[in-house]
Formats: sequence, C-alpha cells, structure tokens
Amino acid sequence: MMTNGSRDYIFPIDGVKEIVAKAQACYAEKGAAGDFKSVIFDGEHSFPEEIRREAYDFLDKYLK
Repeated sequence: MMTNGSRDYIFPIDGVKEIVAKAQACYAEKGAAGDFKSVIFDGEHSFPEEIRREAYDFLDKYLK
C-alpha cells in the first residue's frame, strides 16, 4: 500500500503516479492485482488519521 498527499513536496505526484502504475502492472502480472492499493489524499507530506486507519486496516488484512 502507498499513501501520498497530492501536494507532497518530498514525493511529487507525477512520480507517485508513475510508481503506482508500474506497481499495479507488476501485481496484476503476478495475479495479485487486488493486493496493491494506492491512496492519494488532498494534502502535503503527512499521515492523516483517516489515512492511517485505512493503512492499518490494510496491514491487518495481510499480516494476520
């Protein structure tokens, strides 16, 4: 899972979208398209509460 702010000065959105597209293609190629998730939220470089909860739920799904 990747989480990124749309206005992140450390990870510019164009590069994020390029990485997401490549990751999605790799996961799909391995038959695991549903196992990769990207969340782009409106904001800067941060980990807002609602995104954090979503990330923790994602991790719980795959690590338990």
